[in-house]
Amino acid sequence: MMLGIMKAARERMAAHLSQCKSALDAGCAGGKTAAALTAAGVEDVWGIDTSPYLLQHAAHDHPQVRFLQALAEDTGFTAERFDGIAASFLFHELPARFAALALDEFHRILKPGGLLTICEPSPTQIEQNLWQTLRKFGFKGLYYGALARWAHEPFVLGWHKFATDETFKAHGFECVEDKVGMPLREILLRKA
Repeated sequence: MMLGIMKAARERMAAHLSQCKSALDAGCAGGKTAAALTAAGVEDVWGIDTSPYLLQHAAHDHPQVRFLQALAEDTGFTAERFDGIAASFLFHELPARFAALALDEFHRILKPGGLLTICEPSPTQIEQNLWQTLRKFGFKGLYYGALARWAHEPFVLGWHKFATDETFKAHGFECVEDKVGMPLREILLRKA
């Protein structure tokens, strides 16, 4: 459904964390971001998700990664355990209060100066009407705009309101990079 753009996005996330010795793929689903982290040279990679079904597939497909059933807002890891965390399409699945708890938990388990890379649906695909989207981004943009309106994502608008520089600062992160494109928004944060 995403026309192959997620592979490149996962590779960009992994590149941000390639200098890390340990990294967590939070909300790992089938483990593709965790696998990208391993391919980028991260030695100690873990993946967490709430779905035992997806974790079973992830463990089968990526045996070099350790997978664990856990919540983003309560991982169970010790403080300052990871150098980096990747969260791909996780936050827009959470109500704002749980997204805030997840940010606090990620801050807790990251080492000082640790990185958090986030990839989420872009607000651009919802903010513009379909005609504006077609004119600005062509038929591919029209596809993503229509997909965003068709898919039922009850917390995505809340995420777009929540995900601000001020919010990240309030949870102990400084924003290194924030790229809003079509159809993705990619954010790189550092633990302050």
